[in-house]
Amino acid sequence: MAAPLPSMTSSGSSNDLLESILAHALELRDQGQTDWLDVATKDCPELRTAIQDAVSGTDLMAGMFNEPAPNSSVGLVLGGRFRLGKRIGAGAMGMVHLAEDLKLIRPVAVKILRGGLMDKTQSMRRFLREAEAMASVQHSSVVTIHDQGQTAEDEPYIVMEYVEGAALNVIVEEAAFRQSEGLPTDTDWLLREFGIRARGEKSLVRVVVTWIADLAAGLTVVHNAGVLHRDIKPSNIIIRKDGRPVLLDFGLALLDGDSSLTQGATSVGTPSYMPPEALVRNQDRGAHSDVYSLTATLYHLLTLRPPYQGTPSEVLAAIATTEPPPAGKLRPGLPRDLGAILEKGMHRKPRGRYENVQALEADLRAFLDFRPVVARPVSGLQRMVRKTMRSTMARGAALALTLVVLFGVGYQAKQLHDQRQAARAFTVKQALPPAFTILAKANRNFRYEADRDALAALLDTGVELERSPVTMPLLRASFRLDNGDPRGAAQDMQRVAEAVDSPYARALAASYRAAPVDAHSSDAVALESLPQPITAWDRYLAAYHLMRASQFALGHELLSADDVRAIPHAEELRIASISLKGLEAPARFARSLEAKNDLLALEARNGGRTAATAQLMGVYLIQLQLYHDALDALEEGVKLAPRSFTLRINAGYTAFKIGALGKAREHLEVAMDMRPNYIKPLHNFVWVLIGQGAYDEAIARLETAPLDPTDTNAYQRRLHQFSVEVYRALNQRNQGQTDLSQASLERAEEYLAAAAAIQKVEVNASTVIFNGLRSDDGEAVFIGLCALYQQDPGDTWILKALLETMPTDLSAEASALVQDVLKSFYSPQLQAE
Repeated sequence: MAAPLPSMTSSGSSNDLLESILAHALELRDQGQTDWLDVATKDCPELRTAIQDAVSGTDLMAGMFNEPAPNSSVGLVLGGRFRLGKRIGAGAMGMVHLAEDLKLIRPVAVKILRGGLMDKTQSMRRFLREAEAMASVQHSSVVTIHDQGQTAEDEPYIVMEYVEGAALNVIVEEAAFRQSEGLPTDTDWLLREFGIRARGEKSLVRVVVTWIADLAAGLTVVHNAGVLHRDIKPSNIIIRKDGRPVLLDFGLALLDGDSSLTQGATSVGTPSYMPPEALVRNQDRGAHSDVYSLTATLYHLLTLRPPYQGTPSEVLAAIATTEPPPAGKLRPGLPRDLGAILEKGMHRKPRGRYENVQALEADLRAFLDFRPVVARPVSGLQRMVRKTMRSTMARGAALALTLVVLFGVGYQAKQLHDQRQAARAFTVKQALPPAFTILAKANRNFRYEADRDALAALLDTGVELERSPVTMPLLRASFRLDNGDPRGAAQDMQRVAEAVDSPYARALAASYRAAPVDAHSSDAVALESLPQPITAWDRYLAAYHLMRASQFALGHELLSADDVRAIPHAEELRIASISLKGLEAPARFARSLEAKNDLLALEARNGGRTAATAQLMGVYLIQLQLYHDALDALEEGVKLAPRSFTLRINAGYTAFKIGALGKAREHLEVAMDMRPNYIKPLHNFVWVLIGQGAYDEAIARLETAPLDPTDTNAYQRRLHQFSVEVYRALNQRNQGQTDLSQASLERAEEYLAAAAAIQKVEVNASTVIFNGLRSDDGEAVFIGLCALYQQDPGDTWILKALLETMPTDLSAEASALVQDVLKSFYSPQLQAE
């Protein structure tokens, strides 16, 4: 027997309530329950006759539930503009057709009101309210309305954008089907089955969280327009082919001030995603209700089952009395922060939820960016208290039981708290950009306040949660000093001194206190007169400050002792300061391989990869010429710290090396935006543009780049423009465009003269190629390209140019260069052997 329907006493014959009771009555009758009518209408006896007539009247039932013949409306033209095609959907409020906009020649979706139990006037008002609600907002995650009108039979219709993609309920059903082989974790099947791109994500969890965050952004616009959706569920969401979600069907939307259509205790929405307050008479529905339904949808996507299961009445009864199973039990390994977001978003009491969808989105974005979230996990004890306090019979025993549990597990709870604090601190360290305190002084500045504020917040959280009171306060002290807060830096260094408790640490803290109040650089702290560093912590602090002063060799020496290497951040700094300068290929390979292995050991010790270790791993994999692996590591770091200049510039360089020019451009654009006055990212970016054949853009970027006004930058600007014109001329010559090639060479000569006016131009690969092109000496051009490739082995663009330029007959010199180029295809490991 089905569970009883929760009490939803209505004032008047509300259409929403009528539909719910009718569905309940049909369910009871189909189950063979003889008193189905009495049970279904016990709380609403005034609706008994209407329900009995609806169930027994076949004509009325057909009008309510039977869909019209599939092709009955196909070919009709509405409003002289919209030709109806096949029906693509149907619901309680209307039918949806694919149609053609004859004026703009585009596909659209047309929704036509269909008859039912509801009074026609009321139906039309609700239907047209959907059009009003949809027309009041514009957002990529909310379906766009184009027009509205009435058919020849006075049936209202609205015209919407046609969203091509897959319904979210179909996607989650496919994921559930795949669950027999274990919970789906990858995203490849989305492309195979539905043609949906994962937007660069490999984790299904991150993909669905991104979808919900995008929908939350759209709902923020909806709510700001004074509209509530009230029926958010997977079947009302379409995922476009590009992997972006769109929210549909505002048929149950509630406009501010439009309570006349929903007076009384109406139960509106789809039961599995309905917030508990929807079952309570005269309970206000606000943004918190949509927060619940959107979070419930995320719950379904993550666990592959809705929060509540069963028949409609069983679901409604469960919503009224119980909480859904914790998502972590249904999906083992679900990140704790994500579980906390679900708990907060689906809190039974509206005041316990996020105050709005914007706050929900902020926590989802924080999770995706590996930043701390606002939501806190619900403990087993809290869950027990919630459950017992809902039972009036158990409330007396709950207090005593809670006291016993608190007394009995106090020590274990403290241990668990400490473990969580340590995990949170590690999460903060994961997201810290690599080397942000030991970069060159000019590169410690932030162009954008938002970047500085975000890093300051991370450091504040890290200092608060870090169990070791040294590393995080040390990093924050440096950050504060670099950003004009010497007093705050002195306070942090005092914490470090109290923790280390040595003469060296106390003297270092005194030097920080003595810094001028307007200090804005590490130079303000006097380090020369400090006592000798004795302990491992002393040497770690001394090495760190030496590296901030760019004395990496001295710092590396201090960090190399075993007792110092036992400090995780010290080991990270030691690996970062390994020098490869001047080493021959075999020795460089051996040292890079050793560094890579040390990094793997450090990551195992730390419990995972951080943005800093991802950066270092990428650097040493580049030295090993494992460019694809290097790019994977660097992009993993970018996901942890998206606004890291060092990760972006190295990822851009590595992507260029393997010929992924679009990806290289994306990373370098971010790097240049962060430091537009710095020549290095611009240098790499220009080579990407040369590889893409975007010569005009390269010249323009070089001309307008806001580099620091130094002679070196002025020289580099002209020399790069010279190189762009040289390789443009080479490309034009290879395509037989002799006149254009000559014009490019003339421009190149002008840029070369401008560079030479600043300082002497040394002979390099570009000048060799330039002279070869100007004298029509094909072998000289080829020799120049060989030299260029030897400088940067592996570049696919240079290899292509070499093949296009190679002469038929090679001189002895050219043949020897070809041999050298071929040798570069061998890995350094083979050379070492």
